[in-house]
Amino acid sequence: MSELKNLWAQVDRVGLYIHFPFCRRRCPYCDFPVVVSKDWRGYFKELNNELSQYSKNNYLVESVYFGGGTPSYSAEYLDSTFQFVEKNFVLDSSVEITIEVNPEDLKNQDLVFFLKKYKPRVSLGVQSLNPKHLKILGREHSPEDIMHALEVLNLIGISNINVDLIIGVGGRRNITKEISPIIEFVSHVSVYLLTLEHGTHFYESKRNPRISEKEYLDIVEYLLENNFIHYEISNFSKPGFESVHNRKYWEHNSVLGVGLGAVSFINLGHTGVRAFNFKGLKDYLNNSSKTALFEFINSDTLAREKLIFKVRTFKPVAVPNQIRNTLIKKYSPKVIEVTSLGIKLTSFGVLYSNEVINDLLYFKATLPNLDELEFDTTRSSLS
Repeated sequence: MSELKNLWAQVDRVGLYIHFPFCRRRCPYCDFPVVVSKDWRGYFKELNNELSQYSKNNYLVESVYFGGGTPSYSAEYLDSTFQFVEKNFVLDSSVEITIEVNPEDLKNQDLVFFLKKYKPRVSLGVQSLNPKHLKILGREHSPEDIMHALEVLNLIGISNINVDLIIGVGGRRNITKEISPIIEFVSHVSVYLLTLEHGTHFYESKRNPRISEKEYLDIVEYLLENNFIHYEISNFSKPGFESVHNRKYWEHNSVLGVGLGAVSFINLGHTGVRAFNFKGLKDYLNNSSKTALFEFINSDTLAREKLIFKVRTFKPVAVPNQIRNTLIKKYSPKVIEVTSLGIKLTSFGVLYSNEVINDLLYFKATLPNLDELEFDTTRSSLS
């Protein structure tokens, strides 16, 4: 792993992801590295040991993200872990700190102490305000817990709040009526379609997500009407509240991931390296190097990944006239928009994003410099 350490020494700016894997229970849709336990001490000792392995590098940390698992569940370790980061890393003066929080944990005084002290960005695992859907999703909080959590965050002066929502749970759902009570409290909304991941309870029970175009389009329309910007397929924000940390993933900036199952990426220009930590708790605790394996990302693969994320983040993709006309003929203006810089997806077009991405990847394979070609913005006749 010395080669990996040498590569990290060349990096000048990073986002830092710290994994807190512990949960009260595993949700039926979750395939993240999660440990249902209260035996925490050994893990956080090893987490600090892993952080120490990278602390001698001189890169500037621009974002710190506490993810899980449930960081708010093992909140007593939040302050000590962040103090360790402050002491051993160089933090940008405007560093974005994010912590994932479950609504019911806002009753935990260790968590409230941390939030008061650092005023971080909070990502609240709401998922739904419908009691029936919360039960289906295996969540332990109630709509009342959600409102209490938002009121507590407001009381202690935290205004940078994201809420996660899951759609496709099934049944009749007035999504706009459901979230209207919380919209005044939040600056960011992440909307995810329920998916069946291998190894989860939902996958094993063959539960089918019920995809509803209306549910998705209703929430898009509602958020846009309430001054949110749709800046990534699953993410909406008020102006100035876009996620700094998430952008690092989407733009293929370097991200150092520490903790159980964490994934890192090193940007080497036209190529990169992706490293994967051990996912099993015993393996993580018993190996001094927490990296299980790493892979080099060649220029072709990285170019394909960047193209996918350009589409997902509504960035224009430059294409030659023949391809542009082919895409215009296949997709309506509701799906793709022609701009002065290229073709880009619309919010409605998200429903067809996989098709659009696959078409662009096909053209990318035949025209390697697809996004570097001159683009004619005239919407010419297709006859």
